[in-house]
Amino acid sequence: MIHDVLLLGAGLSGLKAARDLQAAGKSVLVLDKSRGVGGRAATRRWDGVPVDHGAQFFTARSPEFRAQVADWIARGVCFEWAKGFHQWDPDAGLQPPDADKEAGHPRHACRAGMSALGKDLAAGLAEGSVRTGARVVALAWVGDHWQARIEGSGDVIAGRRLVSTLPVPQALALFEQSSADPAVGSALGAFVSSKLQAVETAPSLAVMLRGDVPAPEWQGVQLRDDTITWIGTDSDKREPAADGKRVFVLHASGPFSREWQNRSLDDAADRIVARAGEIVGDWITKLPERQVHRWRYSSVPHGLENDAYLRNGEFGEADGRPPVYFAGDTFLGSKIEGAYRSGRAVAEAVVAESR
Repeated sequence: MIHDVLLLGAGLSGLKAARDLQAAGKSVLVLDKSRGVGGRAATRRWDGVPVDHGAQFFTARSPEFRAQVADWIARGVCFEWAKGFHQWDPDAGLQPPDADKEAGHPRHACRAGMSALGKDLAAGLAEGSVRTGARVVALAWVGDHWQARIEGSGDVIAGRRLVSTLPVPQALALFEQSSADPAVGSALGAFVSSKLQAVETAPSLAVMLRGDVPAPEWQGVQLRDDTITWIGTDSDKREPAADGKRVFVLHASGPFSREWQNRSLDDAADRIVARAGEIVGDWITKLPERQVHRWRYSSVPHGLENDAYLRNGEFGEADGRPPVYFAGDTFLGSKIEGAYRSGRAVAEAVVAESR
């Protein structure tokens, strides 16, 4: 079978694009190397309790995303979690959120975990439209369509148009390792390549802590620090656990995570937790249970805020090949809203181009 569109990446951008493309009558297949959907809007289970170890919350500022969030809230997918979070000042200590400043930008979260966003988008797709556990290791243009080869199985998936919502380093690496095919090299294109090369991504280490402690005065603490940028009461998003334990999530800064990403996770976690103890109190260092997760592409400090997607119009102009598109959370200010809006915009572009 040759699909109308191959979508690489089952994060929120890829899933939103797939939803809109299918609504426009296109046959779509989304491929992702992970076991689940949603990308970094990720949730794990800790003894049956959801814990968000990726994105912690999201805001909605554009009319299109506000409409989606209103629908999610109405159906119980997400809820308004907070009006703002505590800030940490090295001189003044913990400072509560400014209610007046934050009133117009509520932070939303999901009772079942942030992965509920991706699951909800995927649930609206036709059966068989998403294939997880499918890492694409090579691309080739054959005749009148793209072929994507899957690692391990060797399966080859075909599609007439190609959209990548992968993290930029992964997209560049895939096109580089497929560049023996001249068409793949021209598909990336000088213009698109130069813009993607300018994107900066950052890793992050997430530390999850659990223990039987009283609720702190804060739901979350945001800070600019060499070691950590977030301390959150993850269990505040949900009904109390049966055992009464609370879960806290700490996110390390980009520079710290980059320094430690290939070193001992346990040693890195010790430093992250120790720093959190200096900010919110020594009690957090005594929580007895711990998990650690490494995100290699957690954030986009320097992305393409003014672009909704990239389109290589140079590809195949002489022989009628369709453009190749790049979208995802690199665009429109990054984060969850940027990913969603980028997916919507790229789907519109593909539909318009393929009429």
